[in-house]
Amino acid sequence: MILGKIAFAGRVTKVGKAGALIFSLLLAYTAWWAVWYRIPSSPSLTVDLRKDKTQSARYISFCAGLASNPVGFPGHAYVNWSEKADTLPPASGSVGYIPQKFNDQVVSVFTTVPGMLHQNALMYNQRNLDSVTAVVSPDTYNHTLLARDLWGTSSFKAGSHDCVSFVLYIAKETGLVVPEGRCFYPQDQIKVLKEMNCNQQFIK
Repeated sequence: MILGKIAFAGRVTKVGKAGALIFSLLLAYTAWWAVWYRIPSSPSLTVDLRKDKTQSARYISFCAGLASNPVGFPGHAYVNWSEKADTLPPASGSVGYIPQKFNDQVVSVFTTVPGMLHQNALMYNQRNLDSVTAVVSPDTYNHTLLARDLWGTSSFKAGSHDCVSFVLYIAKETGLVVPEGRCFYPQDQIKVLKEMNCNQQFIK
């Protein structure tokens, strides 16, 4: 009986230590994330993808920043369409892909949930903003608008069919070079897009 109690106490102690270790690791990761994703981003990149520079210019910006919740986790990525080269484009042209229900954000890590194209995304997700802007022809601009409307919203899944996937989908349709088969935090995705497209027709 006494040996059984000692063995049980030993197991409880091990579980307690394992729990404390997991909690410590989560705490350390949270602290790292809170600092790393608040470091100011590098300057935005603009590339001209028009084959004929005499064509009218349209502007498609691929953006990421801290999410609109108080802590900013895990960030949010979205696309902004504008017919003018505005320093602060109207939020009405910005669209992101999110779960239909706020509480499904956690659920979407484990299974698919209904999604939706969220309008005015620029309005809520500008903290520590980073972006790549593609200057395109009117034909390419209209093509991406059609591609946006064809994006499937029935199966949001974090890491495979989420806001980052939506941005990369539109970026590819625009003509940017995009990474394949990788999962990113939103801000990391924009950094990679910058690196992969910095040698295209550079503007600033």
